[in-house]
Amino acid sequence: MRNESLYSRSGYGVSLQQLLRSLKKVDELKMRVLAIYHSHPDGDALPSARDKKEAAWTVPYLILSMRRQEARAFLLPAAQEVPISVE
Repeated sequence: MRNESLYSRSGYGVSLQQLLRSLKKVDELKMRVLAIYHSHPDGDALPSARDKKEAAWTVPYLILSMRRQEARAFLLPAAQEVPISVE
């Protein structure tokens, strides 16, 4: 999904229409959402206060730190780290 936020380096936004279209496609392909990912271009691979506040899914959130070239996953809003393997 495309980031529709006016401040894409510090936030992520997606329209309800875009989200529903994506979920419909997942359903049509008989797939399921296993994780949600986003990047922190200038920060660490840790959930921000906003990440925790806006978390709405029960799947891991994969956070990529572009600055540190690191990826970590968390169950939010509790910020419980989930082990991952990146190859």
